[in-house]
Amino acid sequence: MRRRRILFTLLLALGLSVGTAGNAQAWPYEIPAKWVGHSGWMNSGIRPMVNMVLGDVDYVPGKGILINGTAILRIDDDGNPHVTLGTLKPAPGVFGVPAAVTWAPKTGFLMVSSEFGFRHEAEGGGEVEFRLDGTHDRVARVHFISYKHLLQKRDDRWRIAPLPEVPGAPNEWSLWRLMPARDGGVYALVTNRTPMYCFPPDLPLPRLDGVEWVSRLYHFDGEVWRDRTPSWIGLVEFLGICRLSDHEIALTGRSLKAADDGFLDRFDMWAAVYDEVTGGFAELPAPPSPAEGVLRARFQTVACDPAKHRLWAAADYVTSKQRKPSILGLFSKQEARLYRYADGHWSAFDLPPRSREEIGDPNYTYRTVSALAVSPDGTPWLAIETQQKRTEPLLRLVAGEWRSYALPKVERVRFYHVWRLAFDSRGQDWATALVFGGAATGGAAPLLLRFRDDHWEQQNWTWPWWRQRGWGLVGALR
Repeated sequence: MRRRRILFTLLLALGLSVGTAGNAQAWPYEIPAKWVGHSGWMNSGIRPMVNMVLGDVDYVPGKGILINGTAILRIDDDGNPHVTLGTLKPAPGVFGVPAAVTWAPKTGFLMVSSEFGFRHEAEGGGEVEFRLDGTHDRVARVHFISYKHLLQKRDDRWRIAPLPEVPGAPNEWSLWRLMPARDGGVYALVTNRTPMYCFPPDLPLPRLDGVEWVSRLYHFDGEVWRDRTPSWIGLVEFLGICRLSDHEIALTGRSLKAADDGFLDRFDMWAAVYDEVTGGFAELPAPPSPAEGVLRARFQTVACDPAKHRLWAAADYVTSKQRKPSILGLFSKQEARLYRYADGHWSAFDLPPRSREEIGDPNYTYRTVSALAVSPDGTPWLAIETQQKRTEPLLRLVAGEWRSYALPKVERVRFYHVWRLAFDSRGQDWATALVFGGAATGGAAPLLLRFRDDHWEQQNWTWPWWRQRGWGLVGALR
C-alpha cells in the first residue's frame, strides 16, 4: 500500500507539472545547459535531438554570447551554456518564434516573437483568387503581413512591452534586429517588407511606387520608443548594424532607386554612422564599384572593429540577368567582395579566385558572404555560400592574404552553410549553421561550431530533462 501511495503521489506530481507545461500562461525560462561530446555512439549526430534551429549570434556585454533560435542559447563569459525554453508560446495569446533577442541594463531581456504570412493584391484591388486548375488573377502587389510581440523581462518579471509606432505600412513591417545602446537602452531595426517582394511573371520586380520608407532605426529605453531615422534618408534598406566605437554605431545595406514606372530599377551599396552623443547621422561616401558592368550591389553583412575604429562590410553584386527569370531571383553571376572603411576612405579586398570547374555554368553561379565577424586582433572572418552543394571553408584575412579553415564533417549531414559568426569576451569564435540533407533531427538542426586550437570543431550541447518544465514530456522545447 505504501508503495502504491508513493507511486500515485509521483504520478500526480508528474500530471500537475505536465498540466502546468501545457498552460499557455507560462513565460519563457532559462535553465543550465551542458556541453556534450561528439564522438562515440552515445553522442553521435547533432544535439539536442529536437527539431530546432539556431540563428543570430551576438556578444552582449553582461550576458555573454546570445544565440537566437527556436530556443535561445546563452554562453556566459566563463564559457558555460544556458538555454531559454518556452519560447514558441511565450505568453497569453502570443505565438511564433523568437525573431530577435538582446539584453541591456535599462530594458532588461528583450525577445521579439514573430510570425508572418502574405496577402496577394489583385489588379483593381481585392484579393487574388488562386484556382484549383493552377490559374489565378493577375498579381499587382504582394503584401507581407507580420504578427509580432515584444516580450520584456526586467527585475525578474515578464510583460508584453509596447512596439514602436511605425508610420504607414500597418502590420507590413518586421522588427528583426536588436542591439544594446550606449545609454543602457536598445536599438531596433524595422523594415517595411512589402515593397521588397515580387511575383514573376505578373510582378517581375518589387514595386516602389507610393513607398515612403523601407527601413527605420528606433531606440527603446525600456518604456518609450523614439525614432532616430533622419528625414533625408530616402529609400534605404538596413541589412546590418554594429558598434563602431563607444558612441557610434554603423549601419549598412542598400539604397534603392525606382524606374519611371515605379518598379525597382537598381540598388547600390550604402553605409552610414550614427553618433549617439550628438544624434548626428552621417552617410559614408560610396565605395568603389566591385567590378565593371555591375547591375546591382549591396552590403549584405557587416562587422565593426571598435579598437581600431574600422568598419568591415561584405558586398554582393550581380553583373548579368538570368536567361529564364524565376521567383527565386532575376540575376545570376553573383559575386562578393570585402570592403574596409577606415580613416575616411574605403579599401577593397577580392575574395580568392574560383576555378572554372568550381563555377560550372557561368549563367547560374553565385558566391555570397553569409557571415562576417572581426576577431580581437582585428582580422576579419568570412563564411562563404556558393551554388555548390558542399560545406565551404571559412576564410580569414591576415596581412592582406586569405587563409582557409576547413569545417568539420557532421555525421548524417550532406553539407551545411555557416549562418552567423561572433567572438566572445575571451576571444573565442562561435558560429551557427544551416544544415542540409539527412540531419538526425529532420529538416532543421541546432548545429553549433567553435574555433579552438586553430581549428573549427562541432560543439554539441543539451540540457538535463529533469530541469525542464514538465520534464520535457509535453514538447521538446516547452
